[in-house]
Formats: sequence, structure tokens, C-alpha cells
Amino acid sequence: MATIKDIAERVGVSQATVSRVLNYDRELSVNPKTRRQIFEAAEQLNYTKHNRKSTLKPKKIALVQWYDDSEELEDLFYLSISLSIEKKVNESNCDLFKTVLTSELTLPNDTEGIIALGKFTDQQVEQLKLYQLPLIFVDDDQTGNHCSSVTIDVDLSVKQVVEFAKQSGHDTIGIISGEETARFSGELLEDKRLTTFKHYARLNDYPLTFIHTCPFTVEGGYQAMDTLLKQSAEVSLPSFLFCSSDAIAIGVLKALTEHHIPVPEQISIMGFNDSSVSKYTIPSLSSVKVYTDYLGIEAVLFLLTHMSDNSPVPVKLVLGTTIVERETTRGCSKSGQLQDIRQDD
Repeated sequence: MATIKDIAERVGVSQATVSRVLNYDRELSVNPKTRRQIFEAAEQLNYTKHNRKSTLKPKKIALVQWYDDSEELEDLFYLSISLSIEKKVNESNCDLFKTVLTSELTLPNDTEGIIALGKFTDQQVEQLKLYQLPLIFVDDDQTGNHCSSVTIDVDLSVKQVVEFAKQSGHDTIGIISGEETARFSGELLEDKRLTTFKHYARLNDYPLTFIHTCPFTVEGGYQAMDTLLKQSAEVSLPSFLFCSSDAIAIGVLKALTEHHIPVPEQISIMGFNDSSVSKYTIPSLSSVKVYTDYLGIEAVLFLLTHMSDNSPVPVKLVLGTTIVERETTRGCSKSGQLQDIRQDD
């Protein structure tokens, strides 16, 4: 595992700066370029080595991204996948053209395949299909639109989270899910973690009394929890809280800390993605580990295969996940009235 010292040495900044950036310290003034270098170094140093080699001739691959550079820094999930794709493309002796999705997307004439990273509407899918090139979607199941995809098993992942909470002895559980809209159209996109969480909560006889939504950002998580805690001194928190992304969980953790609510003694927190910053938060964040490096690797290999055999049918590759336990979760914590805790302050 990479250390804060490793990251600081690679970027050329102090360890204190690295620590504050990775913990999304809102009071730290650092330019966007340095922030990005720190996050990229954290991701790159976290990768394992892969020895799979490609003997294919050089190809031009286009990576069409849903997030722009600034949005990537708010939730490192897509940044991590993007870096992995770039690394694997280079290892495969191919050229990569990176671009952000726009309403008037234009790709180089010599493009031979497309990787689309993020969430796309039916109209945007059709826009990409007009190029009549091998096309792979990453983190977006588009088999219904006759396109191949590389995704994660959200259903099994969330099922494991609920089972983890139950086996740990938690009597109440809740969720802060993510809300986002499609670029340009403003169409509200479904957070499958929320619908799946509701399903498995009911199956395990958990009451669904704590369900909230916010943007997939640190600030979104912070504002959601901070607002909730300020609304009522008697709000009852669940003993186990699942967040749809690490970014949301980090924001929630910061708000709980400011309101002097101990984690995990009063409430356990679990994120989703296990981004590189999860191990550096205080306390370190438990999370569902999504193997973003393999998402990127398999997307490139998948595309290269499609480019060589021109598959006539869409194929979906689904990757599993695992739960990584750190300091924000513990067994058998019990829910309680927030008012009771504040009286001890």
C-alpha cells in the first residue's frame, strides 16, 4: 500500500498537504493542478502490476468520458478507471484519444474503437453508435441498446453490505444514496444501489426509516448530513449507514465529526468504490471495493477483441466486489437518540 510519504515525494509537496487534500480539507488552499497530481499519484501508486501483453498492431482508441476533469476530482471513481484505461492502452501499443462527452462530439477520422465511460442516455448511446465502430460501455449496462458493457455486480455488492450489517449485530440501517442527472438532457438517473438496498433491507426485516439522497460529491454528503443534524436535536440515526460512494461517505464523516458524533461507536459508516483516499480518512473508511483497475483493463481488452472479431451480439462482462473493513465500522453498535449524545458534549 502506498503511503502519504510516497505520494508526497512523487508530487513534490509536503506530507501535510497530501493528507489534507486526501481528506478533502475545505480550508486548504491548493491549486487544481496540484490537487489532481496528488489524487492521480494516490491512484497510480495503488495499482498492482499486470503482465498481460498485447501483440495487436497499433490502434487508435477513443475514450469518451461522462465526467470532466473537475468533476473527476469530486469522486475519484471515474478518475481511477480512466487512468487504468490509459495505462492499459499504452501497454497494448495503442494510441488513446481522450475527450469529454459533448452535444457535438467529434472523434478523429482514424478512430477504430470507442470506450464510453460513465452514464449515458439512450439518445447519447445512439450518438456514439452513429460512428459504426466497436463500442464498449464501462459502468453502464447498455446491452438493451445492443452495445457491449463492462460493469460491476451492484445487486450482489449491496446484498453483501446488508448482510454485513446484520451479521455485525446492527439493529437499524440507513442509506444516503447518490443523485445525478444526465449531461445536457438533465434526465434524472437511477441509483441502483438505492433500489437494491431497499429490496435487501426488507428481506432482512429492517425498517426503512432513514433514506436520504445527495449529489455524488464530498460536499453533497457533508451538506446532507449537516443539514439533517441541524434540523432536529432528536433525530434518530441508524446504527449502520451505507453511502452510495466514498465521496458521499467522506462528506458524511466530516459532518458527523463536526457534530461530535463518534464513528464507529455511535454509527458505523460504509462507502462504495474503495477509492484510494479511503485508507487515508480519519478514521479510515470501510468500503465496498470496486476493482477499478480491472474495469479499465478488461474494457480495453474487451474492445480490442471486438475490434478484431467484430462480434455480432452485445456481451456484458460483470465484475465482482469485496468489502474492505477499516475503522468506520464495528460490530454490534446500537442506534440511539442524537440528543442523548449531545448531552455528553
